[in-house]
Amino acid sequence: MKRTVATVAVDNTFFSFDTDYSYLVPEELADKAQAGCAVSVPFGRGDTLREGFLKSVTRFYPKKWLALHCGLKSAVFVLPTTA
Repeated sequence: MKRTVATVAVDNTFFSFDTDYSYLVPEELADKAQAGCAVSVPFGRGDTLREGFLKSVTRFYPKKWLALHCGLKSAVFVLPTTA
């Protein structure tokens, strides 16, 4: 089984505006996570929820995933789109 990692541009960070952050996507949301989706993610030491958008989504097999992405926060919530 593959694991899904999302690259997220997080809104209102104290860091550089061009820094992206990686998050694990829960298996139940992996098929809904697509580049351009609005998301809510835990950010910082207090895991405060912040809005952002998915810049890219990558799927890895477990061994490769473990080598590349140890220590990622495991939450990405896909926000409903508004019409």
